[in-house]
Amino acid sequence: MGFTSNRIDVSDALECVEYFYRENLTDGLPVVPPTEQRVQQFLDAVTLPPDAKIADIAERASVITAEKLAINAVMAGCLPEYMPVLVAAVEGLADPDFKFNHLASLGSPWPMVIVTGPIVRTLGMNHGMYVFGSGNRPNATIGRALSLLLWNCCEVRPDAIQRGQLGNPHRYSLCIAENPDTAWEGLNEWEGF
Repeated sequence: MGFTSNRIDVSDALECVEYFYRENLTDGLPVVPPTEQRVQQFLDAVTLPPDAKIADIAERASVITAEKLAINAVMAGCLPEYMPVLVAAVEGLADPDFKFNHLASLGSPWPMVIVTGPIVRTLGMNHGMYVFGSGNRPNATIGRALSLLLWNCCEVRPDAIQRGQLGNPHRYSLCIAENPDTAWEGLNEWEGF
């Protein structure tokens, strides 16, 4: 099955960015144009067809497909090799134990993604000094991809269900990595995975 998302015709990449601003499809930061070729590279990285269901967010009556995840990952500035982490994170968001609807709280909460295991080193994620800081592409763009996905596919944005009083700067990206060289068990092992 092919792509099902709407296609837009724009004169160049800058006009694409402006289109996303006009249509409220971005979090306020510029986006990378999600071309079909680029989206396909992301799908190829996880060998999933566009219509593969990654998650069912029942609280928002939204089905997240591999295509929708790939589009938002491209927009966020991810690289295709980040897709396995993104798939796992979206599956986690959809788990009933996560209680997705708490994201609509007046307290402006936002989920933090913690990546653990050998993928941390493979992707070159920051797990040391300045772990919550900016400047590391995998950390920044993985978190932003999830934010854009929720913005665009689940209406988790200020003009829809996001009703926090003050907002939250973590909304742009909140993704950290666990140090893979520690002597103690990883968070994934501690949680039973």
